[in-house]
Amino acid sequence: MPTNAPQDEADDRSGKTPERRCLVRGESGPTDALIRFAVAPDGTITPDITETLPGRGLWVTADATCLQMAIDKKLFGRAAQQQVKVPATLVADTQVLLQRRTLDLLGLMQKSGQLLHGADAVREAAGKGKLSYVLAAADASAAGFADMAGRRSTPALRLPFTATALG
Repeated sequence: MPTNAPQDEADDRSGKTPERRCLVRGESGPTDALIRFAVAPDGTITPDITETLPGRGLWVTADATCLQMAIDKKLFGRAAQQQVKVPATLVADTQVLLQRRTLDLLGLMQKSGQLLHGADAVREAAGKGKLSYVLAAADASAAGFADMAGRRSTPALRLPFTATALG
């Protein structure tokens, strides 16, 4: 393992999904259900959405309420065993970073041809049985969403982004 890898990174050669413990709930779970935070050199708690920052990770369930509880109960300092600074905007900053990461990943999927957009393209792919999921913008019409989600066994999800943001 490279020396600059995060200290809590699991060995992926085993094929097991890495699990971490939430600071708030105390329950272990897969890392895709948690958000990693790291302590910056100046002692500031920093969201590590890409899980690449050095140092020991501090994990919190991906839920704004859990994150706020970690802040209110001063769990970051206790877990890091040092004085830490928690920015007043940590919850909002984390949400913005997660939204940006989601949009970036959707953009990469579109560029690779794995993401279709537009009702006609989705209907055509659905007719050929080539859909894994149906994603809809937050401002998509209820009738259009119901049409896409209701006729197929494909899972459907309304995203928290407007059509403009997704475009």
